[in-house]
Amino acid sequence: MASVRYENITKSFGEVSVIKGVDLEIKDGEFVVFVGPSGCGKSTLLRMLAGLEDASGGDLYIGENKVNDVPAKNRNIAMVFQNYALYPHMTVAENMGFGLKLRGKTKAEREKAVKKAAGILGIEDLLDRQPRALSGGQRQRVAMGRAIVRNPDVFLMDEPLSNLDAKLRTQMRVEIRKLQHRVGTTTIYVTHDQVEAMTLADRIAVLDGGYVQQFGTPNELYHNPANKFVAGFLGSPAINFIRCKLTGKDQLQLPDGQTISIPAERIKTAADGEDIEIGIRPEYIDVIEKLQKPESGTVIWQAPVSLAESLGSETLVYTHIGDHNITVKVTGNKNYSEDQNVILSFNIDRAHLFSTRDGRLLS
Repeated sequence: MASVRYENITKSFGEVSVIKGVDLEIKDGEFVVFVGPSGCGKSTLLRMLAGLEDASGGDLYIGENKVNDVPAKNRNIAMVFQNYALYPHMTVAENMGFGLKLRGKTKAEREKAVKKAAGILGIEDLLDRQPRALSGGQRQRVAMGRAIVRNPDVFLMDEPLSNLDAKLRTQMRVEIRKLQHRVGTTTIYVTHDQVEAMTLADRIAVLDGGYVQQFGTPNELYHNPANKFVAGFLGSPAINFIRCKLTGKDQLQLPDGQTISIPAERIKTAADGEDIEIGIRPEYIDVIEKLQKPESGTVIWQAPVSLAESLGSETLVYTHIGDHNITVKVTGNKNYSEDQNVILSFNIDRAHLFSTRDGRLLS
């Protein structure tokens, strides 16, 4: 096992700059997820560490060893791809042990390593089968077993679950996390799925535009996002954004005309008259019984329901304030009819305030 460091890493393809200066330090034994939209550079970061792409600038370290010029085969990493890439004419055992065979391991050594990995993954009874006789989840386990037998310093996983159906993805997320806890190998996992990122990671690196927007634990990123992009990318259903105007030293005017007082320290970097966006998560908006005079720091408004989705344990209510669509998460199975008026409330203490100029968190 080993730690991983990216030091001012850049990557360009011709005149197109893809990675624009990334610094990350991943601890020995840590499970880190790179997440972000398509084209943000997450897979490129992984491929550079694997030795499949050269960095245009900066330094890469595995443990204390600088690996910029080390061939991929000598980096002692193992990759699991979106495509399982199993040899169709080989059995499961032969697929898992093939890399060891290329490294000159004896038959006895290969069989011992394959049997151990199969036991960890629960696929001992599949070792004599060929890939065509396996389900998608079983093939993914075989691909992971092929990586485990190498006993690498670092596991690299590039969207390994994207070919599976929703139920199997959920099952395999659990299996991957249990596996990583058991073997303790440093793991870097790439996905565009923020649910995978939140459930798998010790820490998450959120990427956009070739930069790391924030690096921290799932709780840190969810409850204390560094900017509007991070707040909007993580969370399902997504956070609500409400554009407001700063009308005084400590007053925000909402789209429906009502004003709310804001502690001065939360907007000290904003200018008078500047547009500000409130970010409030759906679970922090309450449906209340009747209109009432708002307490200090509370927003209350009446709005029609455009749609309500019952998910059994919770209900998603879609409405609006001014021109801003708002999603509310209500506990339990609630019945709301279309165009029914509901009264909604949230406290500004549970909201984030973002600059509309650059999306940064103001407080």
